[in-house]
Order: sequence, then structure tokens, then C-alpha cells
Amino acid sequence: MRAADHNRQVVDLMKDGCRNVEATGLVISTYSRSRLKERVFGGVKRWLLREALPPTVMVH
Repeated sequence: MRAADHNRQVVDLMKDGCRNVEATGLVISTYSRSRLKERVFGGVKRWLLREALPPTVMVH
């Protein structure tokens, strides 16, 4: 499985969970990776920013 596919599945699970509990917001913790690793492997935070259903706050 490609990293992008895995990230997509994680985001879909998070979105489904938010819908199931009728969440009005989502708070997640993020960590830093080098720009090269982020570009090569992608990341869940990028998918979340693109497709967040409830308002999302990211904390580093």
C-alpha cells in the first residue's frame, strides 16, 4: 500500500468518526518532518487540511 493510500484511509476514518458523533470541531496534534519526507511520503495533516469537514485545529 502506498503512503498516500494509507493517509487517505486514516483521513476517511477520522471524517467518519466525526460524522458519527456529530462533532463540531476536530483538534489534532502534529509533529514536524523534513520537507523532503513530507513531499515523498505525504502526510495526514495535508489531507485533513484539504478535506476537513468540521473546523480543524492543529497543535504542534
